[in-house]
Amino acid sequence: SLAEDHFEAHFPGYPVMPACLILEGLAQTGGILVGEANQFKEKVVLAKVPRATFHREMLAGETLVYEAEVVHMRPEGASVSARVLVDGQVTAEADWSIRKASLPFLPGTAKDSGLVPMTGLRPPTGAIAGVELVKPKATRPFFAR
Repeated sequence: SLAEDHFEAHFPGYPVMPACLILEGLAQTGGILVGEANQFKEKVVLAKVPRATFHREMLAGETLVYEAEVVHMRPEGASVSARVLVDGQVTAEADWSIRKASLPFLPGTAKDSGLVPMTGLRPPTGAIAGVELVKPKATRPFFAR
């Protein structure tokens, strides 16, 4: 909606969703999938985005639906492919790598508390709108496209 702060300067009179926020949404969607595959036991971070394509601008008021698939899972991380849809049309696509990270846990939280490290969020227990949990495929080498 136009109430979001980022539309105020991006761009006055023509509110376009910033591409960096679209990529962030894609990365978080993939991070949830990789985290779910590991029962949220380890922290993951975005490592590399070798490909991102934007087919059109996404405007204030449009509903963005994020879809992601874990393409390949390895002990050190995963490769993810995802897309954004508006009204059923693909508006953006990206491939990226997610790596396990050795970052500290939040103070006062235990690894077995069910909390996702550094965020304090609990892992999802039900369906997430726009996110389909897909079993990883072992058909492509890690980081390859």
